[in-house]
Amino acid sequence: MTKTQSLMSVAAVLAIGFILGSSGGPNASAQVNPNATSRFQISAYAYPGSQTNATPKHGCYILDTVTGALWHSGPDSQGRPLKLSDKLP
Repeated sequence: MTKTQSLMSVAAVLAIGFILGSSGGPNASAQVNPNATSRFQISAYAYPGSQTNATPKHGCYILDTVTGALWHSGPDSQGRPLKLSDKLP
């Protein structure tokens, strides 16, 4: 078998695999629950420490969209989110 024939064989096998793999059935999709509500929104942040302060900072803000309360979770909160505000305007 020559080098060209080997490359053609590999190309043919890849093409057949692609054709068979793409016609296998329905694609996976997320399941949406129409009764679910998005109560909490989270915004995370992280940045490395500097040369003067080697401690990296990270955490997140958590907004309760039902009550309007704002919470912060970070290294200073010792594992428990701290409430920053009862209700945002």
